[in-house]
Amino acid sequence: MADSVKVGSLVVTITGDTADLQKAAGQVRKSLDQVTKDAQAAGRGVATSFTDMARSLLPVVSAVAAVTAAVKAFQNEMANVTALDHLSQATGISIQSLSELRGVALQLGIDFETLSRAVAQFGPRMTEALAQPASRGSQALRALGIDVRDAQGNIRSLVF
Repeated sequence: MADSVKVGSLVVTITGDTADLQKAAGQVRKSLDQVTKDAQAAGRGVATSFTDMARSLLPVVSAVAAVTAAVKAFQNEMANVTALDHLSQATGISIQSLSELRGVALQLGIDFETLSRAVAQFGPRMTEALAQPASRGSQALRALGIDVRDAQGNIRSLVF
């Protein structure tokens, strides 16, 4: 390794007038402050505009919600009428009688599908139960004193 020799030091001093630099820095600071104020004002303006727009749309949104609810209620009612019609065709029971049964079932907490199955299965189940006098169904009907056959020997309708 070679030996190094220190000969001396070099010191450089730069002096100058910083007044222009400080003035430029102040102008940049003022410009940034103004940009910040302008951005804040624009933000408040946008927020106010959105708030005003939301307030003006509130009645429209409420009306759409009301119409949507009415359409849904109408669709549900139409589905109920269609279901009553299908059950009426399957059982021979009038839609009016089925509608009354549906109202009673709903008051008792029985849904329409359960009622539909019970009504649709009434005739076949009665025929099956009455085919065997010793069946539990026949015995239960006799014990309750219920005659499910009419004068001609046919099984009576569920709804009279």
